[in-house]
Amino acid sequence: MKFTQVLSLLLVLSSAAHAQDLFKYLPPELQEETLAPEEILVEKKKPRVEELDMEKFGDLESWLNKDLYLASGYQQQRYQLKDIQGDVALVSFARTNMKRIKLMIKKDHEAIRELVALQQDGFERYKNVYQQWTFNQLDDQPLDFTLTEERIAQLNVNDESKALLREHALGTELGFELKSKPFHAKNVVNMMMQVMVEEREKGIEPKVGTEHVFSAEMYKYYKKEFPVLRTGMSKIFMALGNGLTFRFMITEKEEALAHLIEAEPSESVTLEKAFRLSYQLNEGDVYLTLLTLENLFAYHWNNPQRDRVSVLQRLKPFTHYFNKGDKFGHWYHFWGMVLYGHLRGSFRAGLVGGIEEVLSRLAGGEAEQENQEGKVNIYGGIAGGKLRKMLDKKSYLKFKADPVYLQESYYLEPMKLDEAIKKRFKAPKKQPKKHFHKSHLH
Repeated sequence: MKFTQVLSLLLVLSSAAHAQDLFKYLPPELQEETLAPEEILVEKKKPRVEELDMEKFGDLESWLNKDLYLASGYQQQRYQLKDIQGDVALVSFARTNMKRIKLMIKKDHEAIRELVALQQDGFERYKNVYQQWTFNQLDDQPLDFTLTEERIAQLNVNDESKALLREHALGTELGFELKSKPFHAKNVVNMMMQVMVEEREKGIEPKVGTEHVFSAEMYKYYKKEFPVLRTGMSKIFMALGNGLTFRFMITEKEEALAHLIEAEPSESVTLEKAFRLSYQLNEGDVYLTLLTLENLFAYHWNNPQRDRVSVLQRLKPFTHYFNKGDKFGHWYHFWGMVLYGHLRGSFRAGLVGGIEEVLSRLAGGEAEQENQEGKVNIYGGIAGGKLRKMLDKKSYLKFKADPVYLQESYYLEPMKLDEAIKKRFKAPKKQPKKHFHKSHLH
């Protein structure tokens, strides 16, 4: 189960009696803090003051489209902090997606297919009403993960691992993820701070940024019609939870970022490089920097062929997997959780990431292909919260810059791939059979 589904599922499960048990899965650095599971949703993000000059209810009703499936094809055309039509479309979609989650729990596959068909129909009806994105599309050639002699010879593993792969996996598309933590949250933050310090020397001043929130009209006129608004769930939580930030909160920098990344060599763009490019485009606005990165991936998150996304081919893996892993999912989840942590703090974001991991397992996640995603969710959220703390304290003014912070060897954990391959293929030595004298058996 993916992050986008689990955040919606959390609405159903957060008040369950056993929800408190989920806290035990959090890393040690978060277990000292306390926050009831149901409080995750009570964010209470109020409309900004400049939004309080509201449109009249009658005027709104004369033009608002309340089609439950409008969101499937709706697409913002410009950056806008206030978007009443988008707000209505988003909460409407959340209503249909909650129904979908409940059907998943009931395992009503026929009803799920019907609902998905309605959502797809919404896209077909509205895709031409709103100009859809034409950048960051799929590469023509499908990826080939076949372990040939040549591919095995080029792998950065020792001779024993290569021999095991030739013996057990030659000619296959074997891929698996390790259970190890792929990066240090604190070190990732130091990397981002180093970028900010360097860019500040070029005249780009860091800014926290302004979050998208539901319009005042939504709370004034539509609380009864859309009860989910009464839960206190914020717009960013709802958009992230449904994988729709790219439709309802664009930054207008997504296309430029896509082109910059596509201009780089294959598998060369690191987390640092991607962050820096987006940071430069967004002129130091950290919220928009992270949102731009999230939007770039959100556009394809549910595409069955998302591994062929053009931008993805330029990104360097940063997680622990062999040959074939969910690189797209790891990049997508990472920036989404860093963004959420930036807005809500390490504990809240880390808790959401931890609950996603547990519920994913309970819902029958993709076995070992989910190993890294859970780590990315938790520690990405922690990194986002730490980053926000440093921004609030203006730590960049006294930050001791060091180019070493930009090196992957500093902020990423080493992957013990040889050990994982050996463990996977090398059978444990058989214990010699014990021979007992008959007298020993009496």
